[in-house]
Amino acid sequence: MSWALLSRAVPAPWTILDLAPALAPRELERAVAEAETRRLTRRSQLTALLARTGPRPGVAVLRSLLEDGIRPALTRSEAEERLLALIRASGLPQPEVNVSVGPHEVDFLWRAHKLIVVMDGRPEGVRTRIAIALGR
Repeated sequence: MSWALLSRAVPAPWTILDLAPALAPRELERAVAEAETRRLTRRSQLTALLARTGPRPGVAVLRSLLEDGIRPALTRSEAEERLLALIRASGLPQPEVNVSVGPHEVDFLWRAHKLIVVMDGRPEGVRTRIAIALGR
């Protein structure tokens, strides 16, 4: 999806709402996450738009995505996408995805459990520094 082109013509919240019926739930989640990451919209703007919008295709899926209390996940690789799908299918607690811990970005973080998963072949030293940042 080209946000550079779309965001100039139509505000991102409306673009997401218009795309909602055409996207699978996970694709819609990724679109929301990307728009938030690029600072094209905020959850509060999407929620306000939904409050003003009558019944239409895609609204229920978008509303459930925003109301579940979990930040939409923006994965950066096929491996991350597969692991996220496995985590969700197994009923495990939802991680934060691609977030900062100290000066490092980690792929999956369960703060309450002090657990980090780093994928994509990062050097061992990064894992050690991240563990130290979490107080281990």
